[in-house]
Amino acid sequence: MALLETTKLGKTYGSLTALKDLNFSVEQGQVMGLLGPNGSGKSTTLGILLGVIKNYRGSYRWFEADNSALQRQRIGAILETPIFYPYLSGVDNLKIAAKIKRVDKHDIERVIEQVGLSERKKSRFKTYSLGMKQRLAFASALLGKPEVLVLDEPTNGLDPQGIADIRKLITELADQGLTIILASHLLDEVEKVCTHVTVLKRGKLISSGAVDEIVQGNDELHLKSKEPNKLLAALSKMPELENPKITGDTVIVTVDKNYNEEQLNRTLMKQDIVLVGIQRIQKRLEDQFLELTK
Repeated sequence: MALLETTKLGKTYGSLTALKDLNFSVEQGQVMGLLGPNGSGKSTTLGILLGVIKNYRGSYRWFEADNSALQRQRIGAILETPIFYPYLSGVDNLKIAAKIKRVDKHDIERVIEQVGLSERKKSRFKTYSLGMKQRLAFASALLGKPEVLVLDEPTNGLDPQGIADIRKLITELADQGLTIILASHLLDEVEKVCTHVTVLKRGKLISSGAVDEIVQGNDELHLKSKEPNKLLAALSKMPELENPKITGDTVIVTVDKNYNEEQLNRTLMKQDIVLVGIQRIQKRLEDQFLELTK
């Protein structure tokens, strides 16, 4: 089931085109990463989808239905830095959030436990670390058991431990079946927590699909030999190997992800070429992202 579909979504600010003809969809259970450098249109996209930004072009649909406030009640969101009353406890801040969202206050205990704040729920918000403040924001967004969680740069400004904690929380929520849409400019963040990715550049869609599909390009083999020129000549005659090049005593070739380097080693030995080192370098989302956006 497509929980979200966009059709030629666009937005301009005067002469600036912030978003142009954006088409993508999010299926139930996916963790979709909106990936792109700052200024690529990620926050604009989320603002439109949540009804915060008006006067846009194109259309979008949540839950295969017309957009309405009723549909948005099925969505939890964290768009900016969480703002709570500093002198109130975490649980008291959530009581206010529950009242605003018209959610039963008995749901507060569930979300506090879900985000791991049970031991500090009565502590004042001002005593929380940045990571704990972000966890409280997650708790607020999870009130009412939303079907979709929308996050804009959820680890922005956090220290390494806070980043790790929030990533773990996102993974746990996804494992529980929650559909998540996450905007980020951090490649590592998207690669570690997302199942799917939509890449934006200057407001335009560059690529969209499963993370594994986006990075399914070829790997590299780094081969070392005492006779690198002889090795290069042999590899150049093998059609399954691409772009052989030599760097010092290392020859680098591009291969399919399923290519068996052990078989290559046997083939070279039959030609009296002995490898003293072989290393496979797997392509990562960062490599593909740089190729897509260069």
